[in-house]
Amino acid sequence: GNQFTMQVTNEGEASERQPQAYRVRLIEAEDGRLVAEIDGVRRRFHIGEIGQHVAVHGAGCGSELEAISRFPQRAVSAVAGGCAAPMTGRIVEVRVAAGQQVAAGDTLVVLEAMKMEHQLQAAAGGVVAAVHVEAGQMVDPDKVLVVVEPQDDTAASDVQEVS
Repeated sequence: GNQFTMQVTNEGEASERQPQAYRVRLIEAEDGRLVAEIDGVRRRFHIGEIGQHVAVHGAGCGSELEAISRFPQRAVSAVAGGCAAPMTGRIVEVRVAAGQQVAAGDTLVVLEAMKMEHQLQAAAGGVVAAVHVEAGQMVDPDKVLVVVEPQDDTAASDVQEVS
């Protein structure tokens, strides 16, 4: 079975105890049941889903777990009239300047991430209102890179990415 180490803390309790680490080996998991070996002792648990949480109940104990996505949702999916970094990376090139006229599809910024160059393009035409980055700068996901004021109210707000 799968082996892992888990750390347990008593959150919410007034306790000065240090978190405890347990060596856990998953033996079986199916139909709402879980069998695991914890520090050499085999234990059986019942599992139930409650919305975004998973309830785990065993002999004399119970826990409620919350599933946390390994890849969390982006805080900013699009910047109206501009672009935000889709991931952590380094700015390779800034192809626009404040006051410059751009058309839909024009590359605004080139971002290097995951050993690839990503061209972030304007989804609609407009005038560059602000450039918040420069070549060589490291950026985090969702950092606003360029703001473009659309030419009209019907301009699309999504950023196109071409790799």
